[in-house]
Amino acid sequence: MKRAVFWGSLHFVNDFLAGYILASLNAKLVDVSKIGLWVLIYNLIAFGGQPVFVLLAYTRARLTFWFITLLALLALGLFLFQTNNVGLSILCLGCSSILVHVIGSIESLGGKSQASLVGIFASPGVMGLALGGYCAIQFVDVSLPCYITMATMVFVYTFFYKNTKDANVNSIGYDTSFHVHDLLMIILLFIIAMRSAIWNTIQQDYIAEPKLMLLIAFAAMLGKVVGGVMSQIWNAKKFTILALALSFPFILFFKKNIILFCIGVFFLQSSFPPMVCLMLENLRKHTAVLLSLAFGVSIVLGGGLYYISIYIPEKIFVASILIVSMILLVGIDKVKTWFS
Repeated sequence: MKRAVFWGSLHFVNDFLAGYILASLNAKLVDVSKIGLWVLIYNLIAFGGQPVFVLLAYTRARLTFWFITLLALLALGLFLFQTNNVGLSILCLGCSSILVHVIGSIESLGGKSQASLVGIFASPGVMGLALGGYCAIQFVDVSLPCYITMATMVFVYTFFYKNTKDANVNSIGYDTSFHVHDLLMIILLFIIAMRSAIWNTIQQDYIAEPKLMLLIAFAAMLGKVVGGVMSQIWNAKKFTILALALSFPFILFFKKNIILFCIGVFFLQSSFPPMVCLMLENLRKHTAVLLSLAFGVSIVLGGGLYYISIYIPEKIFVASILIVSMILLVGIDKVKTWFS
């Protein structure tokens, strides 16, 4: 658990910087039309690039930490002091995010398939992103606190942190033949991507309300932690179905009541840790690859699915995704039976 807390903290700092820098682009760029392009580039690098970096992160954990620290500090420094190097800053930030998600998820789990550890690592990211964006909008200077925080984490990592001994490179290998487990992985990855698409719609709806977005982000963070713990106490698949079902009415019908809406966000995000562990349980030999898919590729796919909501009413889009997700989860056992 100590590893999960450490990497979750680093996840918070990294996503805080991402939120701060991306939300500050308007003040740095003369051509406002390029902001959307830079955000897209960051997302493609930070999330789509994770499988590419799996081998490096899995076999060079200690070296990777120093890369993360260097890239994050370089991104902040370039952005603050070099107006013309916004692109290089985004590149450094994206690569830092790749390594945080890949090595952080691997190190946090430490060879175990525990949803609580997934929740502890994943939950701070959403809060960091929202808080960083809020600080940027409020023109808060975060450079000194960020540098002090990173220096503290370097100190803790250098003198107190022990790397996991479960970094088995063989677990990264690929099998070109298609099995039922591969189909289950695709189904679960698609469900995670659909959850991400709903989260994207929520972010877009409240992007102009930073204070409300902070409250929503807190609900999301709490949901991931509680969801991880609860799915270890109860059956992971049953808990995921229940969480999605409970999120349904709150997200669809209580958008104007922020407290009730946050309850829906809480249940929606609580489904993430158990879904990651369901993937790991079905393909134990591919831990590193699966984590990069769950934390990276699924977010990119969710971004693609989100653009469908532009052409249909939001309530129909969200309701369809939740219903399809629950149906797919219920049918997982049937898939195993049919193809076994």
